[in-house]
Parts: sequence; structure tokens; C-alpha cells
Amino acid sequence: MILEHPLFKKAISAPEEILSGHDLSIILTVRNNDRYRGHAVSALLEAAREVQYLPKSLSLVIFCEEKTLSPEISIHELKEIFNYIEIFDINTQNKIDFTTKSFLCILDSSIFISKNYLREIFVTLQQKPQDTLLVPEFLIKYGLEAEILRIPELQNISPYVLVENIPFPPVFSCQSCLMTKIMAAGGLPSFDSARMLADAIAVGSIVERCNETAIFEHAASSNLSGFPPLPDSLLLRPEFYRRLLVTQDPTAHSHTSGPQPLHSPPQNTLYKILPPAQAITQLVVPELIIDLPVKTENEPAPVIGRAYAELCSELNNSSYDEVFLLPFLTTGGADKYILDVINSLHTLNPRCKTLVLFGEFFTKYAWMERLPTGANHVDLCNRFPDFTEDQRQILTLRIIQNMAPHGRLHIKGSIFSERFFLRFGDLLKHMSPIVYRFCDGRIEHGGRTFIDAGQFAFISTAIPNIQTLICDNAHIAAFDQQRIGASPEQWQVLYARMPTTKQVTHREIKASGKSRRIIWASRIDQQKRPSLLLEIARLLQKYLPDMYIDVYGNFIMDNDGLREEIVSETNIKFHGGFQNFQQLDATHSFCFLYTSSFDGLPNVLLEAAASGIPLIAPNVGGVSEFVKDSHTGMLLDCSGQDDEDAELYIQAINILLKDKKLRLNLCKEAQILLEKQHAPSYYQQQINFLFADKMPIHQ
Repeated sequence: MILEHPLFKKAISAPEEILSGHDLSIILTVRNNDRYRGHAVSALLEAAREVQYLPKSLSLVIFCEEKTLSPEISIHELKEIFNYIEIFDINTQNKIDFTTKSFLCILDSSIFISKNYLREIFVTLQQKPQDTLLVPEFLIKYGLEAEILRIPELQNISPYVLVENIPFPPVFSCQSCLMTKIMAAGGLPSFDSARMLADAIAVGSIVERCNETAIFEHAASSNLSGFPPLPDSLLLRPEFYRRLLVTQDPTAHSHTSGPQPLHSPPQNTLYKILPPAQAITQLVVPELIIDLPVKTENEPAPVIGRAYAELCSELNNSSYDEVFLLPFLTTGGADKYILDVINSLHTLNPRCKTLVLFGEFFTKYAWMERLPTGANHVDLCNRFPDFTEDQRQILTLRIIQNMAPHGRLHIKGSIFSERFFLRFGDLLKHMSPIVYRFCDGRIEHGGRTFIDAGQFAFISTAIPNIQTLICDNAHIAAFDQQRIGASPEQWQVLYARMPTTKQVTHREIKASGKSRRIIWASRIDQQKRPSLLLEIARLLQKYLPDMYIDVYGNFIMDNDGLREEIVSETNIKFHGGFQNFQQLDATHSFCFLYTSSFDGLPNVLLEAAASGIPLIAPNVGGVSEFVKDSHTGMLLDCSGQDDEDAELYIQAINILLKDKKLRLNLCKEAQILLEKQHAPSYYQQQINFLFADKMPIHQ
């Protein structure tokens, strides 16, 4: 939207010999939170008077955040100098075409320019190749803490540094044909300084200093030490970045990451540019700045840049469709759930390109072979073990931004992924982020149990940048919706996929009814209530001594006493961990016990139902969405007290022993619900519904 579009022209009365055939367009971005924007406008007026008769025409474009200009900006004064003035809303930058102009000068209201700035850059641009981008020579910080620094040139900077920031200020000048070149390469027509700088470097621009020019910034609001490329810049796309690595050997250049302190300030130049700056603000004190002691800085090694360069060569792709940010991969129900999503997306789109990033330290990886053929993965922690979390986050950001610029982001909750998305969610919300929501954990404190609010706190904070939350049960979705003020449509329930290898027959179910074997299978930790398992075993020994429990699972709890109790219990046979449920031979068992204190909809219940044995489970979380009492299983309202709850389990076992018809019906109804709610064909339909109309489109 054009807020104001006055056209002003004036007669040019300068001598013919100094007139140029070029025009100069100045683009000034004015932000409300720039406290010293009045200085920027005053300095622009002075610099414009110095250059006003050199260009064929001198125009000013102002992007601002309000419909009315700040009082510091006087249209009357501007009209006396500029041939044309246009004022636009700051959000229309991508819609403006400035390629018809000869020279462009990009300015920002957070700084002000030296009086000679516009004249010097206009003269210098005419002497440079078309792909040259000029930056000022000096950055001078004024105020209570003064400092003078020299801005680097691209030829002296290692490409590794550019992965972390663009070491140039948001003030530069170039010929407009550079914008045409950027657009031809796939960049966006924008005058956002960070994006344009990054895109210009990507297409081969030369960044040079314009000698004896300066920009001034108040030290209290200093932010010019460097800034990252924006998400849709071209610079770090592998095809462009690899080209830069070839043309600029990263090991042969400085690791400079921003403007550098001067060892010998050029006094003649400073005496020329400082007095006019003091006329803008008395906080610029020439004597103080010229006599500043020299500061030295130790530049950190650009380890993120080196790592990114490695991955660019290794992955060699800038068009991933799906990116999954996971903590690690192991043999858990949530891991299987994510793997099923990944593989089903490949079924939906066989040409799908998937990148999996692991962000937590972990060594016991499993099921890597279940990733689809062609999917790439990077173990960020084990690959780069010396990285800090901040470095790992920045590397992850650059990978996602530039190797999947039009892809979709999937997040499984973890400390790393949640901190990462809270930090960079604003930059990644265009990737239609999907968060996979599983049950909340529990914390024991002072003898009481509390819900671990970590995952919920993340979701409630990040919800504006999340497109979809996919839950494995409706219970957790309803829990969130009651507490978070967001659209209910953001939550989608995708029940876990559970193939039935074969239909269990009536004869097999009847035969297993004679078995004395009960199965308990899960990881052994506080959530799964192993203490309740022991109490059930003791009551079985008392009331049903011919029955025993086969226990499968790995100990997660570091408790040797508990391990000894389970192993030594008379009617418990402990078998250790298991890779898949099929190896348990569950079909020949009497029933399956599940004893969790909290949960979502656990995968192991579905696997047990697929084996054709009755389920006895607590009414927690989303369990009741599959175990429907006396229909698909025995659902128990547990109190949390081991002795009371063990009695309920023994009662349920007795009911199944006495009522063979009920036992048979429970098994058959469970298999019917399994086919209706979890069968691969139904699951793929749900995947198609959730993802097919939103498949990433490469541009």
C-alpha cells in the first residue's frame, strides 16, 4: 500500500559538464524503535546537498512503519533537494521494482552517514564493474563509549564466516542491474539489507569499501557487528555456497566476522568527516574519537562454517521436501511412530527427499535401517562433539534454511529441538512446522507426583509458529485445547499404524485360554510401575500359583535392588529386552498386562491385540481409545496404590479365567477395532488427508 506518493520536480541549474547520465535512488528504512532516526534524516539532507547536482535525477524512497512520518522528517526540506519522493509501508518492500534506476543507495535509520557519503559513492560506482557493491570504509560508534572500526571487504573474508553472519552493515550502494541478476538467480526483489547483501554475494558480487566514507552509530544501540542471512537468501544454498568455496579458498582468508578496530586511525580523513558529524549531534567528539586507544579482538575459528561446508559437499542437495528434527532414534513407541510417518510420506510421494537431523547426544541408535531408501541423516552431536549448543543450533538453522528452503519441518520434542524452535521459529514458520505431541512425563518431588510441564510449556509458547500438532491419541489433543487459546484445527489425531500379520483364529484364542503364561512387556522405569508388577506377581503366587508372568524389557531405572527383586520373584521369568513383539510368541499366552501410571496410546497394546490375546490395562491417557472395558479389553480404574491396584488386576484375570466367551469376544473385538482404527490402509488414508494437499512445492 502506498501511503503517500507526491512527485516533486525542480529545475537543475548546475553546469552542464558536471551532470551525469545516471540517476541515484536513495532507499531509507525508518523504524519506530530507532531512537536516533532524527540524526539519520539530518545527515541525509546534508549529504544530499553535496551530491544533488551530480545525478541526472535524485530520488528518495522511504519505507516506514506508520502512515504518518516521524516529526523528525520534514517533507518541506526534502522537497527542496530531491526530484522525486515516495513513501511506502515497510511491508511492501517485496513488491517494489527499482531495477529501472541506475544507482541505488540503501540506508537505515539506525545510523547516519558522513557528509561526503553520497557524493563519494556516486562517483566511485561509475568507476567500478556492474557487480560491485560498495560499503562505507568506517563504522564510528559515538556516545559515552566511542570506537572506530574499519569495515572489511569480501576478498579478505573466509566463506566459513558467512555461515554465521554477514560482516557488513545494513548500508551499501550498487548499480540496479545487480538486482536484476539476483532475481534471475531466484532471489527475491527486496530491499531488506541482510537479504540483498547475502543474495549479492551469492551471485558473485564484489564487496568493496568506498574510501574516506563513514557511518555513525550510537554505542548504546549498537547492532552493526554482524547479522545472519535471512531464511530465503541464496548465499548458503549448497549450489551457491560451493561455488563461493571454489572462488574464495576459505583457508586463505581472514576469519574476520565484522568491522575491525583500527591500529592507526587516518587522522586526515577523520578531521574531514568528523566535524560535520558533530553538527548532527554533539555526542560525536572528534578529539575523543581520533585519540582512541586501539582495541584488539581475538577472532573465533569459524567452526560452524567448516561444518556446514562439509555437509554441503556430503548432502549435495538444496531441495529436501521433508526435514525431521529428532533427538535420536531407538526402539521406542514414539520412534516407531515417527518412522511410520517418514515411510508413509515416501509412499505418498515416491520422489520425496527426506533429511533427518539428530540433535541429542546418544550412542545406542537402533532402527536406522527402517529409514526409507534415499533418506539422508546427520547426527549433529556425534558428528560435531565439541560444538556448544548455540553452535549446534546455528548449524541446524543453516542446514534447514538452505537445504530445504521450500520444504516442511517436522519436530519431535526434545530439549534441543524445543530450544531451537523457540529461538528460530519466526524464521521457520513458512515451513509449515509440524510438532508430534506425545504424553507429558511426570516428576517426583517431595513424595508427590507432578506433570512435567516442559512439552506443554514449549507448545503453548511456540503455538503461533506451529501449523499442526499431530497427536497419537485424542486425549492429549483435548488436554491441550482446553488450556491453549488456539484454533482446535491445529491439533490432528493420527492413530499409530499397526499391521496385522495374520488373523488369529477362534481355535488359537481358545487354545491360549488354557495357557498359564501372562506377558508383561515394556521398558522398566518409574512410569511403567514395576512395583505394581511385583505386587501382582505376589498375589498370583497366593491365589493362582500355577500362573506366571514372562517379563520383557530393559531397565531404564538405575536401581539394582529392583532388578534383583524382579529376577528373583518366584513366578516371574525375566527375559530382558526385545527388538520386536513378534519374538515374544504372544499368541500362546493367556493375557497381556499393562501397568503404566500415565501414557498416551502405547504401541505395545496394539501389538498385543494383534497377537490375539486379551488386554488388561489402566484407564490412563489415551488407553481408553483402544481398550474399551469389557469390549476390547479389561480397563481398570486404578488408584495409584500398588496393593489396591494389584487386587484389580487379579480380579480381571479371574474374570477371564471364568468367562471363556468374554475372553474370546475381547480378542475378536480388539482385532476389529485394530483393523478399523490402525490398519495400514486406514493409516495411509489419514496421512494423505493430513499431508497430500500440503506437499512442499519447489520454486
